[in-house]
Amino acid sequence: MPRGAYDLTDPAAYKSSAAAEAITMHQRQVKQEQAIAAAEQAATKDQKLIKSKKSRGIVDARKATKEAAKTDGQASEAHNEAPLKP
Repeated sequence: MPRGAYDLTDPAAYKSSAAAEAITMHQRQVKQEQAIAAAEQAATKDQKLIKSKKSRGIVDARKATKEAAKTDGQASEAHNEAPLKP
């Protein structure tokens, strides 16, 4: 006798851990894809503004962040290279 009439498991039910895991993984993947798409759109927008010379400081802001990162990196390297006292 088939279990069709007795099988009450619903793959979309809250208690179904496999379905919950699949839904969670799908939602996580969609969020990652949306974040990547948003970053690509922002980069494309910045590139268009830079190309049309209407950037209004985008290039300067990028340079400032690179210099700040470089300065922070040098400061941490200098701190790490300090001789240890015995």
